[in-house]
Amino acid sequence: MSDKTLPLPLPVLDGPRQPGVTDPIWPVLPPSGFDAAPYEKDYAGQIERQRYLHIVTADVLASSRADLRKTLKNLSRFADIEMRKAPPWQKYWEAQGGRPADPRAAWLEKQKAAKAVE
Repeated sequence: MSDKTLPLPLPVLDGPRQPGVTDPIWPVLPPSGFDAAPYEKDYAGQIERQRYLHIVTADVLASSRADLRKTLKNLSRFADIEMRKAPPWQKYWEAQGGRPADPRAAWLEKQKAAKAVE
């Protein structure tokens, strides 16, 4: 990729779906000055990979502080292992040469072009 930083795509606030859930989607074409091949493989038409917090709760009964400590350590270890796993579909998409573009990406490009003409 280029030495430049990609500007994050913005959500579509007046689209047919709730903003922030199914968007923002990266534009199909790379911004000027960016390498096309890596952009097409990793970004074009994809939903922005959003960072989020996932909260997990556990109802734990322990007979002593030592048992509670052991249980919480085991839960933390389990959560850490699960968070470090690659998603099950990742190897499949890597073998296919990358994830396919979201079909809404082309629709978004047409919407932007139509607004630019107005």
